[in-house]
Amino acid sequence: MPVPAAKHDSFITTLVLLALLPLFMETFYYIVDVPPLYVMSKTWPILTLPLTLLGLRDNPPHTVPMILLIGYCLVVPPMMTMLHFGQSYLPALTGTVKTLPLVYYFSLCWLLRHLHPRPEELDSAFRILGLASLGLLCLLWVLMPTTAYHSGAPGEEISKLFLWDPERGYRITIPLGFAIIFIFLETRTALRRGRMLRLALPIGGVALLVIANKERMPIASTLAVLLYILFAESGPRYRVLMVCGGLLLCSTAAALLATGVLPLAADMFGGSLSVRQVTTSLAVGFLGPYPLNWIFGVGALTRASDFGFDRWFNDPQFYLADIGWLGVVFEYGIVGAVMLLSLYVGVLRSSRRTPDSSRGNLVAALGDYVLYMLITSPILPVVFAPGEVCSILAILVYLQSRAQAQYAG
Repeated sequence: MPVPAAKHDSFITTLVLLALLPLFMETFYYIVDVPPLYVMSKTWPILTLPLTLLGLRDNPPHTVPMILLIGYCLVVPPMMTMLHFGQSYLPALTGTVKTLPLVYYFSLCWLLRHLHPRPEELDSAFRILGLASLGLLCLLWVLMPTTAYHSGAPGEEISKLFLWDPERGYRITIPLGFAIIFIFLETRTALRRGRMLRLALPIGGVALLVIANKERMPIASTLAVLLYILFAESGPRYRVLMVCGGLLLCSTAAALLATGVLPLAADMFGGSLSVRQVTTSLAVGFLGPYPLNWIFGVGALTRASDFGFDRWFNDPQFYLADIGWLGVVFEYGIVGAVMLLSLYVGVLRSSRRTPDSSRGNLVAALGDYVLYMLITSPILPVVFAPGEVCSILAILVYLQSRAQAQYAG
């Protein structure tokens, strides 16, 4: 039986979204274990340059602040790297590679405008990708032999996916952005529709993160956002109970802290806490009492540089990626940090103003994910994967323009 045209178009549109959204959301940006996808993700800003230029020509909302942010990230840090670390122009320029996905806002705006997906198709794409991410994590956890994991010791083949350490044991660190969005999406849907059995999906997803992923800050941030969702979707009586429970929990924590029991929890962070302490101390010492260093940053060293931070500081435990906003200030300065924070807060506010005509509360879940990224930002830097927030902004702008066109029509 021939498929009706409308259904066929919807199927093709969903397939296109399934293929392209992971690239715009930087799913494979750090997955060196899969070289084709890794190379594709790294070159995606260049491959989509024509779409970026077309998107710029369309002049979507937020064009001026986005151009200012992109220009600052591409110009100022390399200059500071040349000034403070004595690097030549090209090695200094390589430090800007991680911020190139900021241009995804323009390319995805143009793509969505011409692909014209329905909100339901976007909702389906995110659900499928999220469920597939959790399914892949479960499958890898069950099937991968222990020989595939490594501890990072010298001479071992380094993998970004399969890790082992004495504190957390075996863990799999595949990108879980879509999985976390799926958890928020299903939680919102279950609470708003009153289908409590549907909460089994997000509960199972969080349990899988705890068992197989074991990343402390992302898991804690996911739980924090889930508590926020539960509070936001509950009635006044349940909110009062939640506030009382929160006060009781805080009082208990204060009592444990006063008796000297709670500081023992710092042992849970093991070596990662000491690495952050070392990096923080070295970074603050290098920025020093010089205002310009704090205002505009000092840039960064990369693999393409003549030497790395380990040689510069004579310490192998210096990782800017481990100190969150301080790392952003170190590289981009307070000016860059404020611009990046404004982007994230602006996208969060935009998610609260965007009408959600999809069947499954996608807009609210995207806003929840931006909130999740802000909660993790004191530890995980916001420049780690800026394509995520820029892609979310493009989707929100598209849904806003679609709603306005339907209202005007």
